[in-house]
Amino acid sequence: MNEETTYFEPTAEEIAEAARKQKELLAWAQGLTEEQINALSDFGYYNSSMKGYTIRAAQEMGLKDTQIQELLNCFAYALSMMTKEEAEQLYIDR
Repeated sequence: MNEETTYFEPTAEEIAEAARKQKELLAWAQGLTEEQINALSDFGYYNSSMKGYTIRAAQEMGLKDTQIQELLNCFAYALSMMTKEEAEQLYIDR
């Protein structure tokens, strides 16, 4: 069976509309804050799971609740000061 492929040729108006939409989306994306980007990326689930792992590790070490809370406070500070890429590099370089 020999089927021919049909290609879609957009009109000049469709091309212009697509370009307008792309420009609009680019402006929207460039206006996002870091907090908005984090929410769109993982809705905080990644950070929450990392905090859970930290709590579990601290419990395994026998840290007291006050020490765990202090560790979590420092963890939150580190999350706000570093990107995921920077944190990964810090781990790799260790």
